[in-house]
Amino acid sequence: MLFDVPLEIANERHAAAVPALEASEHAIAELAYSIAGRYLGKFLAKLNNPALDADADDMIQAAVLRVVQVADRFDPDRGKAFAWLTQVIKNKFREHLRKFRQYEEQLSTIGKG
Repeated sequence: MLFDVPLEIANERHAAAVPALEASEHAIAELAYSIAGRYLGKFLAKLNNPALDADADDMIQAAVLRVVQVADRFDPDRGKAFAWLTQVIKNKFREHLRKFRQYEEQLSTIGKG
């Protein structure tokens, strides 16, 4: 039989997995913080905009929150977890940049009027 594991061993494995499942959201957030911190530095260096540098902590927190919110959408059959996490984080950074640029445009039109 393919899954020929005695019931008591299966129950022990299940009991050991439950705390890991409860801690998974925290683990995902920690990993996302690590990835976001690395990519944010590269992202901000390319833009070279001191006004965006002030938003760095907010950008990381927003990216991590987004990862935690959509973690259940990850499908391991479609790709690797690291690539998926990185893409979610980059998308959140791009979204922040779009909003920042819209805000700058609104300010510049107010100054002209």
